[in-house]
Amino acid sequence: MDTWLLMAKGNESAARILQRSQRYRSAMSRAYYAAFALATHCLLTAGATFGGRTSPPHRDLRGLVRAHLTAGWPAARADALDAALGALYRLRIDADYVDGWRPTNRQAKNALVLLESVLYALEPLK
Repeated sequence: MDTWLLMAKGNESAARILQRSQRYRSAMSRAYYAAFALATHCLLTAGATFGGRTSPPHRDLRGLVRAHLTAGWPAARADALDAALGALYRLRIDADYVDGWRPTNRQAKNALVLLESVLYALEPLK
């Protein structure tokens, strides 16, 4: 499971470097993968399984986080984490698959802010 933590840290670092280097698409993608890796680590720590896979399907991440990690949280806190994960996922899809899309520095910085909120929310569960 430590591998997922290392991936989260590596992707977070890469996202910051890429944003500063004006590689906004890649920065946004790495920001999502940092959140994904940390959430996967936390899910595995909580005993979640993924049907024989080593990580959850991306489309299922938010539901699994709700079911296994935030069930006892105040609604506003759980909703904020869910929204951040959803926004990062949408930015990653755009960054990785939308031809001709030219993200801005502001959008890349927003992805880093969203990532910070995920890191903060999941910190106690590491």
